[in-house]
Amino acid sequence: MTGREAQVSVSPYRRSVATFFLLCCCLTLLPAAIVLRPLQYDEAIIISEPEEETDLSSTRIPAFTMAFSIKAPGFGHVLLDHTPLISGLNRINYELVCDEGNPINFRSSALIPEDVVFGHVWAILDRPLHTDDYLSTVWVHQVVER
Repeated sequence: MTGREAQVSVSPYRRSVATFFLLCCCLTLLPAAIVLRPLQYDEAIIISEPEEETDLSSTRIPAFTMAFSIKAPGFGHVLLDHTPLISGLNRINYELVCDEGNPINFRSSALIPEDVVFGHVWAILDRPLHTDDYLSTVWVHQVVER
């Protein structure tokens, strides 16, 4: 070895620390390719069971309470559709009515999210149930315009 040549010995530990440091510096400059975020819905339908006790001998029973969480200004209407109440071979037709009328119209001018409560939805039965083992499917059709 001549006086001009010198060898520098670097331990493997220092090399790995330096590589890790450079890698971290480079990664902070890269933009994210995938961004995870929750789904953004402008409206949400909130259905809850009635708080009243159901009188099975009545032909008008509470079905559910309905509200909407609206996140942007707009207007629209809601239509309710359903199948008959069925229990085995027994079938009872009914009509759904809301405290607000049918179709249910709504308007929101708020720039912040708000909950619009429509109140109770009632089932008007052809005849009393007498038992609580009947099943039915209800569809909520919501039309929103901005």
